[in-house]
Amino acid sequence: MTNADDSAVATLDDAATHESATGESAGRQADRWALIAFLVVAVVSIPLLLRLGHDRWFQFDDWDFLASRDGGNLRDLLEPHGAHWSTLPIIAYRAEWYLFGLHSYWPYQLVSVLSHLTVVLLVLTVMRRAGVRPWTATAAVLPLVFFGAGEENIAWGFQINFTLSLAFGLAQLLLADHDGPVDRRDWLALLAGLAALMSSGIGVTMVVVVGLATLARRGWRIAVLQTVPLGVAYLAWHFAIASDTYEQELSDPLDALRFARTTIAAGFGGLAQVPGLGWALGCLIVGGLFLAWRGRRWGQLRKEAAAPLAMATGALVFVVITASGRVGFAPGIERSTRYVHVFGVLLLPVVAITADAVMRRWRAAVPVLGAFLVASLVGNVDDFSNERAYGGEFLAAYRASFLAIPRVPLAEQVPRDLRPERSLAPYVSVGWLLDGVESGRIPAPEDIQPDALAATEVRVALQENPHHRPDRCEPVTPGTPVTLNPGSSIRMRGEGQVWVGYTDATGAVGLVPFPWRNAPIVAYAGPVTVNVSSVPQGQPVELCDPEGRPVTVLSGP
Repeated sequence: MTNADDSAVATLDDAATHESATGESAGRQADRWALIAFLVVAVVSIPLLLRLGHDRWFQFDDWDFLASRDGGNLRDLLEPHGAHWSTLPIIAYRAEWYLFGLHSYWPYQLVSVLSHLTVVLLVLTVMRRAGVRPWTATAAVLPLVFFGAGEENIAWGFQINFTLSLAFGLAQLLLADHDGPVDRRDWLALLAGLAALMSSGIGVTMVVVVGLATLARRGWRIAVLQTVPLGVAYLAWHFAIASDTYEQELSDPLDALRFARTTIAAGFGGLAQVPGLGWALGCLIVGGLFLAWRGRRWGQLRKEAAAPLAMATGALVFVVITASGRVGFAPGIERSTRYVHVFGVLLLPVVAITADAVMRRWRAAVPVLGAFLVASLVGNVDDFSNERAYGGEFLAAYRASFLAIPRVPLAEQVPRDLRPERSLAPYVSVGWLLDGVESGRIPAPEDIQPDALAATEVRVALQENPHHRPDRCEPVTPGTPVTLNPGSSIRMRGEGQVWVGYTDATGAVGLVPFPWRNAPIVAYAGPVTVNVSSVPQGQPVELCDPEGRPVTVLSGP
């Protein structure tokens, strides 16, 4: 070969090297700017998500973590909530209670929002490792940032149990998703997996996801390492702590199948947002994955496909586990936004992979998929504004009435373990509220009308108790004043609703409805003079034990 030929070859090699370096540099720059764009969106989204969820306040499960768990009692930190191992969320709630009390709900929501955004960032990382281009991955997670279809896991503080499990589970997945022998990343992954289990039952699904991913990429020994110790820890917790309180029964297989089908449809609908496009999304996933991964060498395919495929499989595992124990738990629970959120998080990486593959192959698909993205984003933001059963004026009235409970005069007379708000705050006792006022963690209501304050007082004094068995009863005429002493009760033989009117020391009149459930309405403080009215026609009303007698408080939520 002549010197001229050598020079030409060297020039071509230099050009190829320069082109490769330029391409790598451009790729790194695109990756960096796409990540910066996502982080900007994430930071901007924090106040927006807090605003979108502003009409929430403490209710239902919040109160278990706040009012019935002793931060210094180890067993209280380990006992399950609704069959979930919830130690880490309980610790988080206890810390927030000591720092913020009930003065505002937004600090509790902030932790939930930050947990959710951490999940989104980790999903973005899974997408990039799977080969999705930087800007495509960033665009794909935008609807997940504002995922109104899964708003409970974003706006409800209590749902950090789900989002923490997802975040720690995804951290375990990413730490264990590497080649080579066991190293420090694998031990950190195990710690993350344990944290996922200690946050909620979603951790079980995430352990399955990590097991499948490591089995596909690194073999059975690593899969055993990443799953068996966690399985042993979970079983040890279950049999040592949870078995005595675990009352869940397996669902009927056909009911569970219907539940699962509805949940999956709701999940696809939440991602698509346009009626009918959920089916198109399913077809896109099947065809797009074939397009994305055909012709790939096995070694490269294992690296790119293991994590997203394991997550998609985990979405189905999650639905099956949920359906097996939640059928009939509450009306419409199979469409619950908390489940849609988990399903969407686990499915989104394969959606992004398929969309990226289609756009690489057919540029004409870019505007179509762009319109799909916009529809999903707009629809999910709009889902945040959907009217909730417990929001708006109802929530404001409930909040004011609840904060007034420890400040009404009769609160000092009733037993400390009495639970005055069994519908929305079943774990809260009067004693806990009085202690909270004394510590300064429970504020005074900002604005409560006199009649609402009087109604709160009668709710504190009178409670339904199905275990109360009165000794001596006498008929009373509806509309006439009745004086109840502690231990006295009112009962009605029949069905309907009893309205009890009460006039407090200021002359304000409060009216409280008691839906009749064949349980006596018992006075725990007094004497209290009330007026029983609006009794269903023909139903006799009786005053029992007018002089009063000892009565046991109904325990349990």
